Amino acid sequence: GLAGAAGLYHHMGKNFADMMMTFAGALGLFGHAIILVWGKGGAKTGGGVAAKLRETHVLMKPLLMWRYPMDASFSVFVVGGLCFAVAGVANGNPLLVAFGVICSISSAIGWLWPQEKTIFGFRSVQVCATLYMTSGLSNFASGIWAHNIFIIVAGCCYLWANMILYTVRKEQQ
Repeated sequence: GLAGAAGLYHHMGKNFADMMMTFAGALGLFGHAIILVWGKGGAKTGGGVAAKLRETHVLMKPLLMWRYPMDASFSVFVVGGLCFAVAGVANGNPLLVAFGVICSISSAIGWLWPQEKTIFGFRSVQVCATLYMTSGLSNFASGIWAHNIFIIVAGCCYLWANMILYTVRKEQQ
């Protein structure tokens, strides 16, 4: 987001790619704010509230962000990733396109794939985190490609944060 904002400032707000990067960064902040505000850990098992929460349709979960902060943030990250991909196309930066596409796919898996079903023996959040780490590497490389320190630092942050995400179950966030 800061990379886009700096570009907007430099180009007097006339660069579409910078607008998309700024918007994508704002969506990223919003998605993480959802987790910070409503993320409380897993619901207790054994019926009651937890049983009712499981009955909610997967496409409705992002609208109930106070109950499903991870699903809500993942849905926001899908859109944010697509905005980064569009910014990459507009900037001629294929690594930024890869970052956005991988981030969107990862977020869609985190949001839509049932936690109890594994993917090649891994929990969905582990697959999501691995893809996020891959997108973080792509983001880091896209910063080098663009000679943009904000993108390079963001790539380092994504890598570190998603190493942590790999170790945590979705319902415990």
